[in-house]
Amino acid sequence: MPTPPSLSPGSREFWRYVDRISKPLLLIHGDQDKIIPVEASRKTFEKAKSKIKILKIYPGKGHHQSMR
Repeated sequence: MPTPPSLSPGSREFWRYVDRISKPLLLIHGDQDKIIPVEASRKTFEKAKSKIKILKIYPGKGHHQSMR
């Protein structure tokens, strides 16, 4: 699934509505990501209202490597 630019951590639009996320949520992030800080996924996980949500952080992985 492509990620729209509006989901970047600096996007005010995304952060304005993140607490409306209520569908099951899976966040996958590498802790060495230099493009989007891992804190963005942690904050999203914390604020999302989803009853089913998983945050998976891969140590030593970057932006694209977390999917390998």
